[in-house]
Amino acid sequence: MSREDLVRAMLFLGLIALVYVAEAGIWFRYILQRLKQFPNAPRVLFGRFALCIHAMALLGVLCAAYGFWIEPYWVEVKHIELCCYKLNGGSFRLVQISDTHCDLKPRNETKVVEIINALNPDVIVFTGDSLNDLQALPRFQEMLHSLKASKGKFAVRGNIDNHYFPTVDLFADTGFQVLNGEIQTVESPGNSITISGLSYGRQDSFRQLTGKLDRKALNLFLYHTPDLVDPSVKTPVDLYLAGHLHGGQVALPLYGALITMSPQGKKYESGRYDLFKPPLYGSSSVTPAFARDIDSMAYVNRGIGMEGGIAPRVRFCARPEITVFDIRSPEDYLKHHPYPDKKAMKP
Repeated sequence: MSREDLVRAMLFLGLIALVYVAEAGIWFRYILQRLKQFPNAPRVLFGRFALCIHAMALLGVLCAAYGFWIEPYWVEVKHIELCCYKLNGGSFRLVQISDTHCDLKPRNETKVVEIINALNPDVIVFTGDSLNDLQALPRFQEMLHSLKASKGKFAVRGNIDNHYFPTVDLFADTGFQVLNGEIQTVESPGNSITISGLSYGRQDSFRQLTGKLDRKALNLFLYHTPDLVDPSVKTPVDLYLAGHLHGGQVALPLYGALITMSPQGKKYESGRYDLFKPPLYGSSSVTPAFARDIDSMAYVNRGIGMEGGIAPRVRFCARPEITVFDIRSPEDYLKHHPYPDKKAMKP
């Protein structure tokens, strides 16, 4: 945990502790004055300050209940539509899941299968961290096996996978192809899309792998963390997909993640990040990948499960996420948007 993460966590926990210490103090004073039969004892419990503390303490309890019993099961399906100049007609649908962290207790596994199969994806990718407990492996594998994709399923291993289950074949009989330095081609009508990936911890192989990519192709790259997003700007990677941060797992409205456990801090905590390459890659001689002059893009998925070990199984303002990318050629984009924003279609 970084110093910044530690400071934010301690401040947050300290504020919560102050509220409940104040609440306990109010009740202690009230009980003490009742025992002494002071006539003004009710004022201690129902004064303006006391009512504010009661409200904050009750809100804390409600938020904790929501974080334990509601949000971890409230899966969000995030749709992202992209106009891609590297596609020669047609489109394809990519679905990303990440950080399932399957526990002994079933949670969203069945729901994930139902949601994704109803989306009819062409490609499904999993960006690492499969289990919290090895006994959950059969359920994890059954979930992945049940997922259907017409053109392929691909995965990379995360830090939990490599640290706790380095010798376990996590993806056996699931239909997922594990990428660890490989480049695979997915054929779409009139197009070839490349998908590459690295297992967590193989950062040193990133330059070697991306050096093999064709800049004219649409290149997707999978890695468990967003640690390589900045280096990817100087490569032919068009869409970088990651997970790991869980959106902080506990976040605050308008502020976001309290803890990211990332060397980049809150820079890539969750969601979409549009990237712009230096002139060598963004010049007229190289076609930009996406509309709005966006050369490449990174997306950090919040994941499905929750941190294992002694960490509380709680999510707050960081719902479990399934991300759906509809990547369309300009022609197909116009079919779905007959009156597009001119800026959005600017090559």
